[in-house]
Amino acid sequence: MSLPLSRSVSGASAFYLIIFGQLVSLLGSGLTSFGLSVWVFRESGSTLAYSIVLVAILLPVALGSFFAGPLVDRWDRRWILLLTDSTSSLMTLVLALLYSTDQLQIGHVYLALFVSGIALSFQIPAQQAIVPLLVQKEKLDRAAGLSQLPGTVSEIVAPLLAGALLVSVGLGRIFFIDFATFLIGILTIFLVDIPSPQRDTSLVEEPKFIEEFTAGFRYLWVHRPFLYLTGYITLMVFTLGAYYALYPPLILSLASDSVLGIVNALVGVGSLIGAILLGIWKFKKRVRAILLAGILMSLGGMFAGMQPTLFLIVPGLVLAFGTVPFLIGLNRALYQLKAPPALLGRIFAFRLAVGTGAQTIGALLAGFIAENVFKPVSVDTLAVGQGIAFTLLLFGWLFLITTLIAFTIAPLRQLEQRLPDFQEDYRQAP
Repeated sequence: MSLPLSRSVSGASAFYLIIFGQLVSLLGSGLTSFGLSVWVFRESGSTLAYSIVLVAILLPVALGSFFAGPLVDRWDRRWILLLTDSTSSLMTLVLALLYSTDQLQIGHVYLALFVSGIALSFQIPAQQAIVPLLVQKEKLDRAAGLSQLPGTVSEIVAPLLAGALLVSVGLGRIFFIDFATFLIGILTIFLVDIPSPQRDTSLVEEPKFIEEFTAGFRYLWVHRPFLYLTGYITLMVFTLGAYYALYPPLILSLASDSVLGIVNALVGVGSLIGAILLGIWKFKKRVRAILLAGILMSLGGMFAGMQPTLFLIVPGLVLAFGTVPFLIGLNRALYQLKAPPALLGRIFAFRLAVGTGAQTIGALLAGFIAENVFKPVSVDTLAVGQGIAFTLLLFGWLFLITTLIAFTIAPLRQLEQRLPDFQEDYRQAP
């Protein structure tokens, strides 16, 4: 089905307009995310409770992605972006109303985030699948960098702004600001034209849903280098889930909410620099760049976990998260360059399901280890911080070992040579 609305923005201009809408929308979401994270940790005082907030976002993304892939490739992707943004904005409005009437509880936060996560499981593969339909092949690396700019800018601006707004207007007003930014993001989708890739008309009948459901995995299984790449990126996001679950409670155990906002902004600066470099540099060996970025990400986590002091934590986090745009962006560009556009929704949905499942486990496991295995002998802030920091160090070490092993896998290192560019072959076909 298609959306019968008049729109005039197409091609690269449509891509840039979507990026602008994401930038505005994610700024609002960043305000809410920071405010909720502080609220949940202050209400519970538990690292594990904070980790469950991440699980409430990631688990539905993993579950929903199993169904999203075939539907993203069947449905009008513009419709998907509109409906998912609308669902997320509604959940923000519900939280705002509950908070303003003094009825908000942690359980409400988990439920609203779960529903938004389901919407996100459709939105992410749809966004990633439309890029090669709007952007020329030789500009996909730059598009990968630009696609991450809204998130990284939000990471810089939102924490600083949220820290000030929490004091001046409170969490309730932040919810309503977030709702307004969602409306701007939805408006930009109304204005763009997103083409739909042609489905295979040679088939006598439509493939069964279960066949489309497994299409993403079957593509990876046949194209084995991609399977190894997916495995490595899955372990990367497992580690990233641990990092996300550990560092905010670590900062809050040592300093105030405003300091966490400043640290979040500095982490965002690192991600922004990484995204800008990704958009500027030309990469001839993307897989090697991914693995080198993995080494830096692991070293950053290890440095941040050496001691519970801001002088080590901040530069370590900036380094670790500054490499993430390379890991995610170059990985995404490889699929957009070499996989069939009509199959990208299912491929990205499968990868999203596996990746968010791993990130969920990483967040839960990190929270559990910090609170139980490395349980502080006392409740003073230094002891709590030491337990969290040691857990961060442990995950950094594990990912470093993982990356070194990945360097020894020849099909992964040679992925770009073994798999031809799909778009190039397609354009040469008669």
